Amino acid sequence: KGEIPSNYELFIKNYEILKNEWVNVRNIIINKPILMISSNLENLVNEFVKEFSGKILNVKYIISSLDIYKVIIEKITSLRSYVSLHISGDSIDEVNQVRSAKASMRFQSISKLLSFYSLELKNLNDEILKEASNLSSEYSLYLKEIIDEKSHSLHPEVEKAFVSISSILGLPYQSYNRLKLADMKFNDFIVDGNNYPNSFTLFEN
Repeated sequence: KGEIPSNYELFIKNYEILKNEWVNVRNIIINKPILMISSNLENLVNEFVKEFSGKILNVKYIISSLDIYKVIIEKITSLRSYVSLHISGDSIDEVNQVRSAKASMRFQSISKLLSFYSLELKNLNDEILKEASNLSSEYSLYLKEIIDEKSHSLHPEVEKAFVSISSILGLPYQSYNRLKLADMKFNDFIVDGNNYPNSFTLFEN
């Protein structure tokens, strides 16, 4: 798809490392392996920034960058989901809290590095974005959303500032969830002589 960036081979190498380690992600139960996977993700993000920051000027580069950006977002989403499992299961456990806090700091750092991307796309002419959208059905919706958001965007430096403090802005909701679940008990219950296990997740579902 489009013009192949000069460091494409490096992207693929980092992606393969990340993919191979992700096969065993379900077995991760301590901080070190999580941080190792995060480090490889950060390597991919750093190369992405180096290759595309300030260089997205035409349709071919838009599509080439989106190919890599998609991989990065997929891995961020998967890693975020896994990290949330422990804290969701026991939000008052100190080990889970530390693990979640460390992961949040890494994710915040990654988000800050990636913040340039949507801002640079929004600075492009609508005609260029529409042309890229027409050439790639896979990224068409995302590019149309970029066009729609342009009229509501703040100054680039303000947008970057919001990304930098995103974790702080989310603290009230995190605290609410932690306090809400800290003393809640969901006991098993009996119906017609049958005992049914219960938990926060089972209760919600």
